[in-house]
Amino acid sequence: MARMTFLIPVFVLFVLFVLGCDAKPEIRSVAGPVKGKVVLANGKIPKNVTLSLLPRDNGHPATMTVGPDGTFTGSIIPGSYSFLFGIAEDAKGAGKAAAKESLKLIPEAYKSASESNTIEIKADVEVVIEVK
Repeated sequence: MARMTFLIPVFVLFVLFVLGCDAKPEIRSVAGPVKGKVVLANGKIPKNVTLSLLPRDNGHPATMTVGPDGTFTGSIIPGSYSFLFGIAEDAKGAGKAAAKESLKLIPEAYKSASESNTIEIKADVEVVIEVK
C-alpha cells in the first residue's frame, strides 16, 4: 500500500510534465532600436511617408516616419516583417501634402502588405529597404 501511495504522485508528475512539454514555447524577445533607409529605384527619396512593419512570426506591429533623407528609426522586436508605405493619419497641412507627393513615387505594390514586401530585421543591423 505504501508503494502505491508513492507511485500515484510520481505518475501525476509524469503526466503533468508530458502535458506541459507538448505545446511549442512562445518566443519572446525584447524590442530594441532599429534604424534604416528607404531607397527608391529612381534615386528619389520618399519624404514624410510612414513605413508600417507587420510581424510575420514574432513581434509587434510598428509604424515609423521616413525622414527627409530617407531614413527611419524606431523600436522593434527582431524578426521577419511585411512592410508597406502610407500617410500618417494625423498628418496635416504641408506635411500631408509632401507625404502625398512622395507616396506617388512608390509603386502600388508597396502600399499594401504582401509576401513580396518582406524584410528581416536583426538586432543592431541597419535595415535598407529597396523599393523597385
